[in-house]
Amino acid sequence: MAASVESASLAGQSQQADKGESKPLTYLRQVLALMLDPGLLARSGAGCYPADVVAMAKRLLAEFPGASLGSYTHTGGQFAVRQLCADFLARRDGGASQVDDVMVTCGSAEAVRLLLEGFGRRQLKPAAALIPAPGRPMYAAFAHQVGVLPVPYRLTAPLTAGWQLAETELEAAYRSAVEAGGEPRILVLLNPGRPTGQLLTAASLQLAADFARRRRLFVISDETLQFAQFDNEQQFVKFRRLVLEQQAARPDLPPLEVASVTSLSEASASNARNEFYSND
Repeated sequence: MAASVESASLAGQSQQADKGESKPLTYLRQVLALMLDPGLLARSGAGCYPADVVAMAKRLLAEFPGASLGSYTHTGGQFAVRQLCADFLARRDGGASQVDDVMVTCGSAEAVRLLLEGFGRRQLKPAAALIPAPGRPMYAAFAHQVGVLPVPYRLTAPLTAGWQLAETELEAAYRSAVEAGGEPRILVLLNPGRPTGQLLTAASLQLAADFARRRRLFVISDETLQFAQFDNEQQFVKFRRLVLEQQAARPDLPPLEVASVTSLSEASASNARNEFYSND
């Protein structure tokens, strides 16, 4: 009997050759190629690349000591890249976005771990993180690793909108965290959902914002898959924009702290852009 061989795949690995689900972003890879081999910029090889690619590679290299990609950078990421991210966020969502509020990490997993780690290893009650179920297993794994208590909250599954938030489930998870000896400090949102793939509606995000304000929770809005949508009938609602619009309409609202996590690992080399926002 002939043995069958199946290729192994990692969760979230969308660029598998046999799947072809997500193609790398040409622009980013071309800029990276020139930065890795800056000698091309001084030779005719740069002529193979579009002018905007060459200009961006030169702009970014100029920010590195010695114009070398191997130079050390700020722990939060290279300044010029963070400035580009801040400018993008200001254009996309409105409102000011500061460079010091942006951090670049090696993929979204590192960003999530760092965020949870900031709440870990407390002397008295452990901080608790309310995590959607179904959701990404890494949240519970990282939470345990850094001393945070992971507590799941169930998503509802109506036929029309897919997996969404329900206030009763959020409150139940909050009570469970308290009964388990934890202090609820974090609310995790997955938008689009993983592995369910749904988009959270504006109503769900409004509910999340109101709940987080009332319970004084720090929100991690994981929007890693926002550029990998397949349902054109649904609209992706950005949590940061919703919070900004809320605050503009009602300046008397209590402050809300948000960390938005976005990654290009589904379309390029693995990297992530994260912004920390407070309307206080």
